[in-house]
Amino acid sequence: MIRPQESIAIQEIDYLIATETVQVNAVKTGEVVFLTHPKTGDSGIALEGLACLCGGASVQRIQKLAESFDPAPYLLDTEKQIVIKANVCEQVLHHVATTKPRRKKAEEWLQILNPMVAAIQQRTQYHIKSQADDSPLIAQLEQLKEKNAYLQARLAALDQNHDLWMQWHRLLGQILLLLLYHLPERPWDVQTEVNVSKH
Repeated sequence: MIRPQESIAIQEIDYLIATETVQVNAVKTGEVVFLTHPKTGDSGIALEGLACLCGGASVQRIQKLAESFDPAPYLLDTEKQIVIKANVCEQVLHHVATTKPRRKKAEEWLQILNPMVAAIQQRTQYHIKSQADDSPLIAQLEQLKEKNAYLQARLAALDQNHDLWMQWHRLLGQILLLLLYHLPERPWDVQTEVNVSKH
C-alpha cells in the first residue's frame, strides 16, 4: 500500500515523499521510501527500501552495487537518509534480477517500477503537486501579461500624442519665424505690461 505524504525537509529542501510497505519474502515485510525533488523532479529510493525491493539483500551489498554502477549514485547522502538515484536503482534491480538468490522479487519490482523515474514521481505525486503549485503562478502571469499589454497601448497613445504636440510646436515655430522675417518692426520690443507698482 502506497502512503504519499506531503513532503519531508532534508537539507532545507522539502522533498516529496511516499512510503510503501512491501513483501520482502514469504515471512518478512519492509518499508520502501520514494523521494522526488520538488523543483527538478530528480527521483530516488532510500537505500534500505531498495534492499527490500531486491528481496531482502543486505544494505551493504546494494550500496556496493550502486557505487559500482555510478561513482556518485546518491540523490541524497545524509546521516538520516541515503537515497539512491532512480537510474542507478534500475541498474541495481536489473543486476539482482539476473542473479540467482533473489531473482524473483527484483524482477517483479523492475516490471512494476518501469519506467523508474515516472513510477517514483507518480508515487510521490510530483506531477500533481507541480501543476497545483503552478496554477496561481499561471494566473498571475496572465494578469501581468494583460497589464503589460495595457501599459504598452497607453505608451503608444502617449507617443502619438507627443508626436502631435511636437508637430504643433514645430508649426508654431515656423510661423513665428516667417512672421519675424517678414515684419518690418519687431513686435517683441513692445511692452505689454506696465509696472504700476510704487517703489
